[in-house]
Amino acid sequence: MKKLVAIAILLIVACGSGKEVVRETAVRESIAPAELVKIKNEILNAPGAPEPYYKMGMYYLDVDSALNAIAYFDSSLYFGPSYTAAQLERATARIALGDFMTGYDEYLAILKSDRGDEYAAEIAARTGQPHPVVQLTAGEYNNAYAAYSPVGDVIAFQSDRALNWDLYVMDENGSRDSSITDHPEHDEMPVFSPNGEFISFTSTRDDTGKEDRVDTYRNIYLLDLQNDIEARVTEYAGDDWYPSFTNRDNEILFVSEKDDPRDVEFHDRWSDIYRKNLRDGSVTRLTQNQADDGTPAVTRDGKWIVFSSNRDGKYQIYRMNNKGNVIERLTFIDGNCTAPHISHDGRKIVFSAEVNGNYDIYMMQISGKKLMRMTCDPAQDGYPCFSPDGTRIIFHSNRRGKFQIFWIDLLNTPSTVEVVRLLENRMTSLK
Repeated sequence: MKKLVAIAILLIVACGSGKEVVRETAVRESIAPAELVKIKNEILNAPGAPEPYYKMGMYYLDVDSALNAIAYFDSSLYFGPSYTAAQLERATARIALGDFMTGYDEYLAILKSDRGDEYAAEIAARTGQPHPVVQLTAGEYNNAYAAYSPVGDVIAFQSDRALNWDLYVMDENGSRDSSITDHPEHDEMPVFSPNGEFISFTSTRDDTGKEDRVDTYRNIYLLDLQNDIEARVTEYAGDDWYPSFTNRDNEILFVSEKDDPRDVEFHDRWSDIYRKNLRDGSVTRLTQNQADDGTPAVTRDGKWIVFSSNRDGKYQIYRMNNKGNVIERLTFIDGNCTAPHISHDGRKIVFSAEVNGNYDIYMMQISGKKLMRMTCDPAQDGYPCFSPDGTRIIFHSNRRGKFQIFWIDLLNTPSTVEVVRLLENRMTSLK
């Protein structure tokens, strides 16, 4: 992976071809024992009313008994065939049991009913795509690793349209792209400085390792956009990659294997996170583990750094203070998590998580709470980045074949027609 780039678990979502991942949703208050007795009495006193059966179904969903929940939702719909809330939860319970086709079909029935527009946003969220996804780039080549400028009007990215990776910039709507590096080696992972005057990036142009691309050392470079001057800023006997500016224009974070003393191939060495002052050249090592720490990003106030690490087994998202002596684990997902990015207001983290071989985009609070799935696609979605105003998340995906850049529209929810199309495509991929 290092070479690549208070919650209740209620639903399992399928992303194409039988792929399954856990989606975590907002906590629903558990039903107290006294309330449970009250619901039972409601059923006894009004056996033909749909609502008490619905309430009992919700209770069983809360205690992870989907089969019992379905039985009560069935009763609710028997007495109230138009009780859409029960139909929605029954579909959710069926999906939780792995019956995706029946669950999706029931979602579609709701969407195509007279109340479909009311439930489109909720169903979109439950199926892992709460906001519209828009394709930004296209072509018979790969475009990837996009990053916004501080103002948000320009996006830097890498493209292999010239048969190797070079850096490009384009307008925020994907128009008027142009190259900013042109080198026979690979330039990758661009990121803007806070003032927008520089781009730091990774390159193999001064490789000190093997010639093979898989075994090629990388170093960190700085591009002065105003004067078109490039400078190398790391010169270590090891692989250096994934630069990220701190809240200062003259300070970067990066990942390196330079301090692993073991005599092993460099791609098997442990990586750590470092901070370098670009003025005086001083370097501070922030992590020290017999593991891989990487993909750092910093809050705008410079107080917190989020990163990925496999120190506890699988790669998860952590945060540490800017000295590296206070570290907290944020994710506990049964899959690898990587490439976190922090919103400009410092409140949210977006990252990529992989379960069963498929990466999708997730978002959570800076504390790790309120985890929400943002994409659900059988392709690989990765390297997400917030726009400065917090209204978009850009990421790259190979859902159209080659890797292209997409963005998530956080201001809107999918239309009913879009959610119907999403579910129908999902069902087709499951057949």
